[in-house]
Amino acid sequence: MKIARHLVVRCPHTYKWRVKEEVGSDHVLVNARDVIVFSGEYSKVALATLRSRDARRYVISVTPTTVVVAHIDELVEAFLHVYDELDGRPVVKLVVHGDDYAALKRFLLENGPETVPLAPRGHQHVLTIERVDSKYYLGVTKEEKCVVDEKTVVSRAYWKLAEAAARWPNGFAARPGTRVVDVGASPGGWSQYCLDAGCDLV
Repeated sequence: MKIARHLVVRCPHTYKWRVKEEVGSDHVLVNARDVIVFSGEYSKVALATLRSRDARRYVISVTPTTVVVAHIDELVEAFLHVYDELDGRPVVKLVVHGDDYAALKRFLLENGPETVPLAPRGHQHVLTIERVDSKYYLGVTKEEKCVVDEKTVVSRAYWKLAEAAARWPNGFAARPGTRVVDVGASPGGWSQYCLDAGCDLV
């Protein structure tokens, strides 16, 4: 088990340049598919920017981590170490990202310490495990979601269309009373944006 600060950011490959621009390319430790791991110190400004409403268009999750382990055998010990850093015995939500995340979460639920109270709701902290390139990065935050979400949307496509409408207001007329056809509307992010803009949706 290694104690070290990292920032794990999950985002589509096409938006990695934006994330690197915010945090700093010189801090990139791992640049894997749809995920970047930054090492060392990163500014609070960069962290706040990646968690902002504007960043929801291109950031899936942002996880500050404090512990890294290379083998699954060390995971339970690291899990307990991260939890013990919290004051008191707070209820935590377990979140796992990465390849085979379902099996990894099942392993932790079956083998994890019973002294750690886990709950999907009513928790005070979120304990996140990020699996990247056969390593496990662990961190705990107070936020329920790694990316701030003031408005519930059905998909990230909502924010992409909102950005396009803001950049080219004359090219996309999402105004009250406008009729819009959303072809292949699944899961419906574009439809939701158009309805919120006051369009009559067909």
